[in-house]
Amino acid sequence: MLDLFAGTGNVSLEALSRGALKCVMVDREPACLKAQSRNLEHLGFTARGKVLKGDILKGTAWLGAYALDEGYDIIFMGPPYRDINNKALNFTGPVLASLAEAGILAPNGVIVAQHHKNETFETPKKLEVFREEKYGDTLVHFLKYADTK
Repeated sequence: MLDLFAGTGNVSLEALSRGALKCVMVDREPACLKAQSRNLEHLGFTARGKVLKGDILKGTAWLGAYALDEGYDIIFMGPPYRDINNKALNFTGPVLASLAEAGILAPNGVIVAQHHKNETFETPKKLEVFREEKYGDTLVHFLKYADTK
């Protein structure tokens, strides 16, 4: 599993507690990275969790080096909705485009994209949405590689 904009790493920690073989957590904030490492150690998951500092908006291809086998089975992304000045951020589209180009999703893998309900984005041609859920102000899109038949 790959957890982008991982924050404290709660999504990865939940996945590890449910049997995920490996989770890679990525964030650019030092406080988040420290919390992720501390939480992995506290829960005994240091052997199966990897904490990486990186700016996802600058690309995702480099994360392929940390994947198992054919890529990540699950890529979760929960980017921030707003900046410190309460300005809407629209990171979902650019990150999905980067993931589609990077090709780091396993052939039968799933991308889970959590974002604000008002954020719109173009689905990259290599991907397709197969499910959508709404939770209050949050939308969650589930994507996979597009059927090329």
